[in-house]
Amino acid sequence: MTSCYRNISKDFCQSSCFSIVLSYLGQIQSMKLQQLSSFFYQVQIPKGSRHTINVKYTKSRLHFFKNDYLLIFNMRNQTKEKRKIKNLSALWDFQSIEVYGQIYITGGFNPNIKNYLRSLYRIDESKWEMIPLEDMTFERDAHGITSWKDRYIIVSGSWHVDNSAATSEMYDIPNNYWITLPENNLIFPTPSMIVIKDRYLYKFGGTESVIEFEMIDLEQYLKYYYQSMKGSINFEDSFGWQIIKIKNEMGKFALITGSYLHYLNEDQLMVLGYYSNLNEQPFIFDVRQNEFKRFHVAQVMIDMYGSNDAVQFDENSILIRPFVNSDEPLENVKIYQYFLKEVIVEKEEQGLSMQEQQDQLQEEDLDSSMSNEESYRIEKGHIMEVLFTKTIWDDEELLIDLSLN
Repeated sequence: MTSCYRNISKDFCQSSCFSIVLSYLGQIQSMKLQQLSSFFYQVQIPKGSRHTINVKYTKSRLHFFKNDYLLIFNMRNQTKEKRKIKNLSALWDFQSIEVYGQIYITGGFNPNIKNYLRSLYRIDESKWEMIPLEDMTFERDAHGITSWKDRYIIVSGSWHVDNSAATSEMYDIPNNYWITLPENNLIFPTPSMIVIKDRYLYKFGGTESVIEFEMIDLEQYLKYYYQSMKGSINFEDSFGWQIIKIKNEMGKFALITGSYLHYLNEDQLMVLGYYSNLNEQPFIFDVRQNEFKRFHVAQVMIDMYGSNDAVQFDENSILIRPFVNSDEPLENVKIYQYFLKEVIVEKEEQGLSMQEQQDQLQEEDLDSSMSNEESYRIEKGHIMEVLFTKTIWDDEELLIDLSLN
């Protein structure tokens, strides 16, 4: 190879373009490149572990599984569809999540063989069947789950599998392999998890008197992880979870375990809790000050156990699917709009957003005395049901004009 070509190759290996190539390589192929140079491990692999191509993606769907069926709510055109999944076994207590438009199923319990599962599946929406992917390292059921960077799925804990309760792992979607995270210091069977500032994973649990959480820097951990593949360090001895305990001074509230955590800004997240059918006051956690505060004084019944997702199109509200009892028919599964701040809706405005149109349709639920006014106010903390139109239900196709999408 001439000097010119050697220089070109070196420049390419040290460029951001090469980082993009790395992000699409599998684990084995990446390992074969370890002899390129020390620069590869120190710079390129950490780059390749991130999203080097940032394509803005806005989540617009919520879903729910029951028996052999998948119910999908599309918030953009306010439609819902019920699909039969061809090879979905009778699974109990699995966790599912949508990442970058794809729905994944993790773990669970198979009553037919009486086994807890390590399985991971992706729903193929062209054929409506489950595609098996790389198994988790540990068996899990009713565990915590979240996602990161539209690329990773993170799972932690297990309700019934004792050996898995103190473990967490992260799935790399493009490369189809699992990365084991350091052992948890705090054991929460169904931890509530959220990633803050696009790198810090927080895992919450605790009791009515003391709230506990632990945090890990995912970006730093991945750096240690890939360096350990070179053999330069022992990352397990270099990095782990950090524990913080906070005394509850807000009065009685239900357990935080199993609740839904919503990212408000870099310093605050909101907790919609696992309230076990109790009226409660949602609260926020201030990351910088390490303290909990009430979100608003009005009490509201929201049981978000097992609901790890929400859809948010603007800063005013989120769309959520609360907990659904196992005996509830799919027709009764509901989506609610929960307002994060006060909103003034102008009745005469044209081209309203989906949320505002829904508000007008249900105006009588807010304040019937304002029906003749040009605008009305929706209070912070208000919650209301969102209506959806059926498109496909079971095997019967309904002719619906979806040109609004």
